[in-house]
Amino acid sequence: MGDLYHYPAEVLNVIRRTVCHGMPAVLEGPAGIQMFAYDNNRIILRSDLDYTCEVTLRLSDEIRAVQESGSGREYAVTDHKVTLALRSAVNVMLELESPFEISADSFYSDGNMAHLRRGVAALNTGEGIEHELIEE
Repeated sequence: MGDLYHYPAEVLNVIRRTVCHGMPAVLEGPAGIQMFAYDNNRIILRSDLDYTCEVTLRLSDEIRAVQESGSGREYAVTDHKVTLALRSAVNVMLELESPFEISADSFYSDGNMAHLRRGVAALNTGEGIEHELIEE
C-alpha cells in the first residue's frame, strides 16, 4: 500500500474526492498538502513541501466566493474551483462563502435540549409517559 506522501497527485486526487464526497471543498494537488475542514465553512491548507506549489480546491455548487481570513484576499472562483499557491510551512485559512446562512440543526437548540432533559428527568422519576415516536 505504501505511504500516502509518496503517491502521485493523480492517485491522491481520486482518494481525496472519495473521502471528501459531500464536503464543500476537495483538495487537488501533490502529496505533502493537508486540508483541515471545519463546520463553520472555513478550511486551513498547509504545505509541508520545501517549495511553493499550486493547489486547486474543487468547490460544491453553493460556494460562491473564497476569501483568505488573515489578509482578506479574495480568490476568483471559476467553474466551481479556485487555484492558489501555497508556500512551505505556512497555514492559510480560507472562508468559503455561500449565498445562504449555514446553521446548526434545530434539534440541538438550547430550548429543545432543555425539553429533552426535562423529559428524561421525568422518566427517571417515574412521572413521564413513555410512548412511540410521534410523526406529524
